[in-house]
Amino acid sequence: MAKLSMPVDQELAWAAACVAYQVNGGYIKWAEQQGQKDNKILVRELVENADQLSASDRAQGQQVRQYIGKVATTAALRGTLDQWGQVMAQASQLDTITDSADLSVIASMPATYARYLEREKIHTRLAETTGEYTAQIGDKIELDVEVLENKWSQKWATYYVTVVDTDNRAWYFAHRQSLPKGSTVTIRGTVKRIQDRMVQLNRVKLLAKETEV
Repeated sequence: MAKLSMPVDQELAWAAACVAYQVNGGYIKWAEQQGQKDNKILVRELVENADQLSASDRAQGQQVRQYIGKVATTAALRGTLDQWGQVMAQASQLDTITDSADLSVIASMPATYARYLEREKIHTRLAETTGEYTAQIGDKIELDVEVLENKWSQKWATYYVTVVDTDNRAWYFAHRQSLPKGSTVTIRGTVKRIQDRMVQLNRVKLLAKETEV
C-alpha cells in the first residue's frame, strides 16, 4: 500500500469522507465526467485543507465511523462477518491513517452507511405490515402496491421486488427489471408461496405505469 505524505487523524479522514459524499451526491469510484472528481480525490484534497471542515462535518464523520464499527462488530458476534465486513471493521478501528488505500476505503464508507440506513428503513417498514392474508396458493391476485426494494439475484439473473399493498401487506416477486423505489404500480400475479408476513407471487405483470409517490 502506498504511504501518505503525512499521517491523517481519523476524525479528519471521516469528516472529509462525509463532505465528499455530500459534494458528489453519492459515491463516485472513478469520475467519468469532466470537472468531476472521485470521492477519494476529494477526501485527499479536504484533509490537506482541514479548515474547510466544520464541527458538524466532524460530528457526522464520527457518527458514520461508530455506526460502521457497530455493524461490523455485530456481524462478527453473529459469525456472519464477510470480507467487506472485515474491511469495515479495520477502517473503523484506525486512529491514524497512513496508507492511501485505507483513506480510499474510508472515502467509500458514507455510501455504505447510507445503504445500511436504507436497509434498516425497509426492515422497519416490513415489520409494520399486518402479515394477514386470505389468499391461497394458486390464487390470481391484482394489487396496487408501493415498491420498497429491488434485489438482484446473480444465481437466477433476475430482480426480486418487495412491495407493500394498500392493505399494508407485504409481497415479493421476480421481475426482469428493477422498479423505482417509492413508485406505485398495479400488478397481477399468481400466489406461489405463503411465508411469515410475506407472500411470493409468480408470473407477475405490470398493469399500470409507475407513478412517483
